[in-house]
Amino acid sequence: MTKEIILALLCLFFLATETTSTSSPTNSPWYDCSSEENINSPTLQFSNVYSVPSVVTPTSGQTLYKTITSTETLNEITVDYHQYYKRTKNGSSWKTFLVVNGVDECQEHDNLCPLQSGAIVEVQSIHPPLNAHTPQGW
Repeated sequence: MTKEIILALLCLFFLATETTSTSSPTNSPWYDCSSEENINSPTLQFSNVYSVPSVVTPTSGQTLYKTITSTETLNEITVDYHQYYKRTKNGSSWKTFLVVNGVDECQEHDNLCPLQSGAIVEVQSIHPPLNAHTPQGW
């Protein structure tokens, strides 16, 4: 997997911002940030990204919905997740609280691989309620 795919996935899944996605039916802050990271031709493009509920809590859990379009045929998609948090919305820096390497997204989503060039696939990810030791913040 290329650096551009990994970076786009990281931005999409973990960097909530003040910008609200116009395609989100719940107005949640998830969006594809590949252009902000100067990825001019991303292999994976994300649209219709939203979560229900919009914020995961220790009691709620969360379902993430994503539509993925690929510009290449991919037989495997492995992701390294790096999760961050900020204590306050206007905080000066993001803090790492979790790193998970080598997640096989094809195993997580049985409709994802092989992903043909030009294919459009919708996937859902289930996030369990937050662990009591998970940092809380914006």
